[in-house]
Amino acid sequence: MALQRQLDQSQSSSRPSFALKLVRDHGDDRLIVYELLSAEQAEARRQRFERVGTDVHIKPIDDALTQDVLATQTQSWNGWQAIRVASVNGQRYTALRNRLVSGVIDIEQLEQERAMFVSEPVGVQVALGTLAVLPLSKLETMQRLLEGVASMADDECYYWHTLCRSPNDLDGAKALRTLYS
Repeated sequence: MALQRQLDQSQSSSRPSFALKLVRDHGDDRLIVYELLSAEQAEARRQRFERVGTDVHIKPIDDALTQDVLATQTQSWNGWQAIRVASVNGQRYTALRNRLVSGVIDIEQLEQERAMFVSEPVGVQVALGTLAVLPLSKLETMQRLLEGVASMADDECYYWHTLCRSPNDLDGAKALRTLYS
């Protein structure tokens, strides 16, 4: 919960840069990780991804998160965008929740409120774990990978997150999976 304390400290002085949303879909929970950017930053990100022919899912922040969630922050969210980093459900969500998410956020709060802001270090770590488990089907492999991500220092998470999210090198997540296989 040390990272959650960082969120509490950072929210008093700056805007959160990630949000987690839990969507109930036919009895199955889906976790969506959003990166929050200004309209200008989101457009620049869209252009970078489009140059290499990769899709990026961007929507206005008030389409991604409810007004109740947005109201928990004192900043104005006018013009801000939510970029969907990744989403997982089923076995992947369960593994992510049990091995990573429950260690860095209040999972009961997320399940009750269905969405929450998280600090950048927490968002990077959860996004990294989510991206890494997407193509996996074996639970043991997911657990081993998520334990590796959970044990990373913040700077190591940032390094791998940058590799996994780069539109110019789409093999970052594959390299991370290889490291922990």
